Amino acid sequence: MTAPLSDAERIFTDRYTAGIARTFVFIAVGWHVGNDLPATIASGPHPVAVVTWLAYAAVAAVGVPLVLRGRSAGPVLTGVGCVVLLAGSAAMHAIQPDSLFVFTNWAWQAAGWLALPLFWNRAVQGFLVFVVANAALSISALLTRGDGDRQNLAMMLMVLYGVAALQLALDVGKRGLETIALRTARDRAAAEALLTTRLAAEQAHEARQDRYASARAAAGEVLAGLADGHLDPADPEVRQRAAGAAARLRRLVTETDDVPDPLVHALRAAADIAERRGVAVTVDQVGSVPDVPLQVRRALTDAPAWAVAAAATRARITVVSNVHTVTIAVVGDGSIDQPRWDQSTANLHDGVEVSVDREGEQIWVETRWSSTPSGSRMEAQLEAQLEAQMDVRSESPSSTTTRSSSTESGPGPLPTPRDGSRWS
Repeated sequence: MTAPLSDAERIFTDRYTAGIARTFVFIAVGWHVGNDLPATIASGPHPVAVVTWLAYAAVAAVGVPLVLRGRSAGPVLTGVGCVVLLAGSAAMHAIQPDSLFVFTNWAWQAAGWLALPLFWNRAVQGFLVFVVANAALSISALLTRGDGDRQNLAMMLMVLYGVAALQLALDVGKRGLETIALRTARDRAAAEALLTTRLAAEQAHEARQDRYASARAAAGEVLAGLADGHLDPADPEVRQRAAGAAARLRRLVTETDDVPDPLVHALRAAADIAERRGVAVTVDQVGSVPDVPLQVRRALTDAPAWAVAAAATRARITVVSNVHTVTIAVVGDGSIDQPRWDQSTANLHDGVEVSVDREGEQIWVETRWSSTPSGSRMEAQLEAQLEAQMDVRSESPSSTTTRSSSTESGPGPLPTPRDGSRWS
């Protein structure tokens, strides 16, 4: 079964075959005007010849625009047109006084040229049926007149074969050009898709190399300091910097993992690194995460991953999402100060909002993204679900929300658990 044409393929093939359509129209109309009209005039003009010529012209007036537009006639229109052409051929045979092989008996040779537009862009079998019907009608007229000797019959068959061969050759050639055009269009589309894929892969590779260089610089600074003794591995700040660099490297690795939920997978990778340091990390998820673009996913997980890496003893990751909005929140007992999370080197995106609340060593980081411009109502619902899931309440936190950036607020009360206890 042939695959349906795409819009681009159809446009290309239509332009490719427009030349043969115009050529056919020139042949058919030119034959009817240049040959059939003088033959009609030469007949007297006979009234039947005039009516037949006008009827054939009407069929051409209907079929030619369809050919030029690349369309097909409907079954009713095709049937009526074929009946008109065959009737005209029979009428012209009937009015010939002597022989059928005269200049004024033009209809039986012209019928095929004017029938071909009715079968344009349709199966060739229909046109073959018309050709056979026209041939049978002409041979019957020859036999009923008593002129069916061997010479006249051979002449009739030769003319019918020659005219039908030209008409079928034109139809087959048109279909061959369409096949060539279709293959050319699909080959070009495949080449363009391959080029697009290669360029996208190169851009993704360059972007990944840039992110790797940034992560390597952060990790290299810590490793160099540990190697030359400037940094103390027992220092909590040094340990947090190392954990943050490890989290960034781990996220680079998880970007290429084939998993059902890459966003949660990246967060669990950050949680895994924190758990190896003895941090108690819980990951809660509410709703199904939609398909998030890679750049958005990086911006959504960057600040939460650093917050988890900065946690000292505990951290809670909560992901709340629906088909349009994703919100990630992290509550932990750590700090998210420079240089552990550097806005200048962070993964930013215009559609991602980052909020940071802090009080001493307590942090609350939230990132939010909505795929729709009018997502404020959904965001409010998600925030309510998030607070219920985290089981915390806000007592008037001082926070600053920015788009594609994070600006820490001054000291202010941190959301406290509803049981009245404070983070230890």
